[in-house]
Amino acid sequence: MRRAYPGALLAAAALLAGGCGTGGKATVQGDQQNGAKLFTAKCGGCHTLAAAGTSGTIGPNLDDAFSGPKQQHFKESTLENVVLDQIREASAPMPANLVTGKDAVDVSAYVAAVAGAGGANVKPPSQLGNDGKAIFSSQCSSCHTLKAAGAAGTIGPNLDQLKPAFPIVVHQVTNIRRARPEDAAAIAAVHVRTWQAAYEHLFGAERLETIDLDARARQWERWLAAKEIAFVAEDAGRIVAFAWVGASMDALGVGELFAIYALPEAWGSGAGSGLMRSSLMALREEGFVEAVLWVLEDNPRARRFYEREGWSADGIRKRGEFVGVEVDEVRYRIDL
Repeated sequence: MRRAYPGALLAAAALLAGGCGTGGKATVQGDQQNGAKLFTAKCGGCHTLAAAGTSGTIGPNLDDAFSGPKQQHFKESTLENVVLDQIREASAPMPANLVTGKDAVDVSAYVAAVAGAGGANVKPPSQLGNDGKAIFSSQCSSCHTLKAAGAAGTIGPNLDQLKPAFPIVVHQVTNIRRARPEDAAAIAAVHVRTWQAAYEHLFGAERLETIDLDARARQWERWLAAKEIAFVAEDAGRIVAFAWVGASMDALGVGELFAIYALPEAWGSGAGSGLMRSSLMALREEGFVEAVLWVLEDNPRARRFYEREGWSADGIRKRGEFVGVEVDEVRYRIDL
């Protein structure tokens, strides 16, 4: 579902009660049993819904969103049409056509019946113990397809097709996390050391040695304190790579990958790809439908990495200056 909040849903309910709406009312009776199965498989990883036992946070908390309308005694049929309208008119980060036709009606009927009406307490992943299937269903199912879990998400990779090796799965699940303010010094160290390793051919070792690590750490302290969106990859508890995203500074309404760097010993480990996936997901969650990045033109390793990850040069160039040297940059773009 697209981002919507209690007030917006309440207003939508009022409109639909009067026969308004963008997608039209449901014309057939929904099968709530089928709707429950579809919701868990396709929607639960993004939404909290107590009755379904899901605790996703990408989209609205549906119990919160519908508790007000239910307290004001809106008809269940009206709420069903609100949900159906949200599904039909999906916007990022919700993919279009997640459920369609009768399936969309079934999901709408189920959500309208149970959202905001109480139900089993939703347990966070930390309280699900070692039940990997329950954790996957709660947190991952709406993004990934995995037949064994009854999941059919399409935002992330189809895991049945990808068949990732166990070490890669462990790395992706446990080693990528959101950056915290206390990570500032470690991120700065990765930032500076990576520049010194990757850009010596452009700037020279002597110039790169002049980068002030302490000043870079203070800069990261400010950014992280300001809730900038950054992720880190860890290896044995040590930060070896990071990524930073947000609203583009030169393309209105577009997301931007500001930086993604990994220590040389982490090159080829999968850390970069993991950070890329987390970063693009974060931009989708912020409502962006496309993103850009800038890369030094004479950086073939980075450019190959971006192209493998689905980015394409869009023909825009600029000239910048780093450590006293003028260099050319090219812009890449990706649809989210």
